[in-house]
Amino acid sequence: MTNNLSGGYDIAEDILSVVHRCASWTSWSSMMKFMIVVTDAPAHGFVCVGSLNNADTFPQVHPNGYTVASTVDVLIHNGIDLALCSYNPQATGRTEEALAKQYVKHDDNIHQREIIRIPLILTHQEDVSPALGDRSQHIIFVLDNSGSMAIHWAGVENAFRQFCEQRLNCQCSSDLASVVQFDCQAVVAFRQEGICTEARSLDFRGGGTYYTPAAQETEKLVLETPGHCFGMYLA
Repeated sequence: MTNNLSGGYDIAEDILSVVHRCASWTSWSSMMKFMIVVTDAPAHGFVCVGSLNNADTFPQVHPNGYTVASTVDVLIHNGIDLALCSYNPQATGRTEEALAKQYVKHDDNIHQREIIRIPLILTHQEDVSPALGDRSQHIIFVLDNSGSMAIHWAGVENAFRQFCEQRLNCQCSSDLASVVQFDCQAVVAFRQEGICTEARSLDFRGGGTYYTPAAQETEKLVLETPGHCFGMYLA
């Protein structure tokens, strides 16, 4: 939601200003009863301390002085319900929570309406397997085994096996799995094998990091997929 509604400032996310602007749009605001905001980053003043993602020039306050209280006030006084749809619930959680609490406790919210919060992505790792659906799939794992992954490789192997176990628990034993491991070169460790949790050796190589060979091998596997849906997981 890139814009320059705040007097031309170069800002990445301006949720509070957008709500004020839309709720006050004289040509049609009197007819508006419902507003949907789709976002993936927190409002000004709600960026997590030390966060490298969603970096904000105004991490503490809004440059035009908008606050959660003033934003909720303009919604309530115009009779507008708000739905917040987030592609990054972890980043937007504090913003959503602040707006939701302020909306509920507003003195003029006599009907106790609430802000609707809708996560647009899965928020729990355990939900990944069921969400893939009932159809058999060719699942391609693209695993970085360059030197920087030395201390993390055991975790990668464990995550791979846990994912396979989840698919089996969801009665997806007809899935196929392929594994591409890459450092400065790419190696197809497994090609369209039945998914299982049996002991498999994912050898660690520890070379440099070069993505092109991995992408090329992955493309070949996708094109070889025999009428299955496919999903790709990069680690």
